[in-house]
This record gives sequence, structure tokens and C-alpha cells, in this order.
Amino acid sequence: MKTYYLLYFILFTTSTICAQNVGIGTNNPEELLHLQNGNIRLESTLLNGIEFFQRGNLKTGIYYNPLRDELNFTKNSNSNGLIFKPQSGQLLLGRNFPIGAEVFGIRSNSTSYGGMYIETLGTTGKPFLGYATDSIGRMWHYYDGLSESWRLYNKGERLAVLSNGHIGINTIDPKVLMHINGNEWDLQSTDGVLMLGSATNRMAFGIAVDGAGAGTGRIYSKGTNNRLILGGGDKDVLSVTGTEGRVGIGTNDPSYTLDINTEESRGLNINNNYSGASSKYGARIESSSLGSGPRYGIYASAYGNSASNGNIYGGRFLANPNSANTDAYGVYSQVSATGQGNKYALYTVASTSQPSTNAYSWSIYSVGNSYFSNEVRIGNLAGVSGYRLSVDGKIIGEELMVRMSDNWPDYVFDESYGLMSLEDVDQFINQNKHLPGIPSASEVHAEGGIQVGETNRLLLEKIEELTLYLIEQNKRIRQLEDSMIKKNSK
Repeated sequence: MKTYYLLYFILFTTSTICAQNVGIGTNNPEELLHLQNGNIRLESTLLNGIEFFQRGNLKTGIYYNPLRDELNFTKNSNSNGLIFKPQSGQLLLGRNFPIGAEVFGIRSNSTSYGGMYIETLGTTGKPFLGYATDSIGRMWHYYDGLSESWRLYNKGERLAVLSNGHIGINTIDPKVLMHINGNEWDLQSTDGVLMLGSATNRMAFGIAVDGAGAGTGRIYSKGTNNRLILGGGDKDVLSVTGTEGRVGIGTNDPSYTLDINTEESRGLNINNNYSGASSKYGARIESSSLGSGPRYGIYASAYGNSASNGNIYGGRFLANPNSANTDAYGVYSQVSATGQGNKYALYTVASTSQPSTNAYSWSIYSVGNSYFSNEVRIGNLAGVSGYRLSVDGKIIGEELMVRMSDNWPDYVFDESYGLMSLEDVDQFINQNKHLPGIPSASEVHAEGGIQVGETNRLLLEKIEELTLYLIEQNKRIRQLEDSMIKKNSK
């Protein structure tokens, strides 16, 4: 303590009385206190070191605590200033004890910003903080002033955070909020809630609301069949196959590009609320010209069982024009004229067997009027061209009306009609083997059949001619009878 007061006295007298530099070991001191070629040793049995008093009890000082091997730099008697432990090489700022074997520890008493701030000069500076293990494994993170991004380096630029909020993993130029560049992901959670990558290549996310597993949603990938699956509760809801590019809803094994399997009463609902002037589609389905097999724009099936008590429809379509002043089509089907094969705007197939005495099987069941603008062929696809209706088979009906465009054969009863004599008819039949005006068998065969309306007109014509022949014969018979009566009465 005597040494301390002596030094204080020297400093005080030289600064206040002499107001000049003091030299120890030199005659030309360059500072207020200039020590050359020597050491200053301060020794005390107490914990105190050197203290510089300011005003009152406020003081800043340096002291060494041999019991804790600490060199303390304090201000205003605050022990949590700067502490250096020479033996262990530990440095503490704002803390009075180290945690474990930490070399550098910082603590701020501020309730706002606190910690360490590293700054370099110039906008291209790169302030950094590095780490190393035994001079072999080295990594650091730094701020790149030129790109205004924070980066993490570990044998390469591994992580970047840009000023626009974009985060890049394995890239320093992320294009989106989270940009991962690489082929391998491995982010796992021991409780199975979150997992990206594992020994079986499974990726899963879990969310639980209320209770164990209640309301759980998950996304996971099965590496064995390369599928990405979205689930909710205890069900897998959506499945996407990576190899075929198929999407399954309600099934993990989709057989089609979009495969929907549901236990709900309604499987798929598409609602188009477009209000513009262009064409509007609830659903548009196209099958390309590629390949050589059959093509179906829509392939629909509906199945029933012994418990079914309602109608079963392979397809049901409704067009409701409401107040629109336009045509309405429940189904509008069109086939292009190109190509060499048969073309069907509508192709239906029904079983040819009757399941029971009270049940029937129909390819088309129509309620209401039906309109066909061109040929209809039944029984034979080839049919006979040039006719609106071609039927290969029998037709049964209660009534058939044929509307004639030519004159009905009442002209036979006109006095100007040239009725052939029976002698001429007899001669014609002997020569031609058919009635006059009636097509022969060879002509019918060549035409492929008879025309019902024209045939009925010709038959009626012959009936009327036959009627005239009978009337004429009746007149002759009456004349002969009258002649015989007169002859016998004489």
C-alpha cells in the first residue's frame, strides 16, 4: 500500500505542480510518465491492484484476484466488466464466471440489443467469425457487404441469407424464400413429427391438435415405390407417384393419371364460375392421336349389387338453360371426319341377355322425343346408304304411317285412265312372269328391297284395277243372266 501511495503522490505532484513529463530510466520523457528499459511491479497481500479514483466513490480500476486467477477491469465498482483468466486463457465480458471451458464469453445487461458487433471499413468489407478444431476443421460465417448477405462457410458456401429474406442452402443466390440446391436432404425429428430423408427415404411432416395424434396431418415419401403421400387423421388422402406421374385421391396405388377412390356419395365436383365471353367448360377431356390402341375421351362404369334399390347410371348429364335463349344439350358429342376407321359420336353396349322376366337390357333408353338428322342403322353397321332408317331384322309395331309425296292411285278410276284388257294382262304375265307396273323379283333383289310407300301405292293401283275388272265382269254376268232368263221364259 505504501508503494501505491508513493506512485500516486509522484503522479499528483508532477501533474499539478511541475506540469511536465516524468521519466524513469530516461532523461527525455515523451509522456507524462515515461518508463524505459524497466518494469513496474505492484504487490499487495490484498485483492486490490491499481485503482484510479475519479469523483466520490466512482472509480475505474484494474486488480488481480489470485484466489480465482482473474485479472479484473472494472468500472464504477462493477465486477461484471472485463475479466481475464491468465492460466486458462479465458476472457469474459459482462460476466464474472465462465461456463465450462469457454474461451470467450459475453453478456449484456440490456433488455434490447446486446452482444458483439463486428465491423469493417468500406462497403465491400467482410466481417467474419471463424471456428476451427485442431487447425484442421475450419468454418466461419461472415457478412458480405457487396451482396448484402450473411453467409456460412464450411468447406464451401453452405448457407446464405439475403437482405430480401431469401434463404439459400448450398447456394449463395437463392431465387425464392427457401432455395435448397442439392440432391440429398436429411432433416429428422426423433419423435417422427418432422422428417426429411432417412434410411428408407421417407419424408414426413406431422401436426397434432388436441390429444395424442388427434387431427394429425402428414406428408411422407416411400422410397420403395417412389411415392409422395399426403394424409390426414388415420387416412392417406393424396398420393403422387414419381415414376408414372400418377395422382391418387383415396388410394396409394393409382392406376390412372388421376385415380379417385372414395367412400363418399359424391366423388368429384367441378364448378366453373367463369363469367367471361369465351367458351366455358366444367371439364374438358382429350385423348391424343398417339398410340395404336382404343381411345376413350370418357370411360364410365357404374356397378350395383343385390342391395341396390336405386337406378344405376354409367353417366348422368343435365343441361339447364334457365332463361338463356340458346339450345341446351345434356350431351354434345362430335366426331371428326378424318381417319379411315369407323366413327362413333356415341357408342353404347348393353348385355344381349335378359336378366329376368321383369328386367331388360338397353343400350339406349330415351325419355322424350329423339331427333336424328341423318341415317339411323339398326342391326347392321353397313346398312343401306341413302335411307334415313335402315333395319336389318324384323320390325313390329301397332301402326306405321308412310307419308307419300306422289299422287295416290285414285287416278285409276278416272275415265281417261288406260286400263289394260285382261287379254293384254294375260299376255304380259306369260311373257314377264309378274304383273304390269310391279317390280320383278330380280329388280327387287337388285334394289336391295322394296319401298313400302311405293309398293303400297302400286298394290292399291292393282286392287283398284282388279275392282274395275270385277265390276266389268259383274256387268257381263248380269247381262248373261238376264239373257238366260228371257230365253227360258219363251
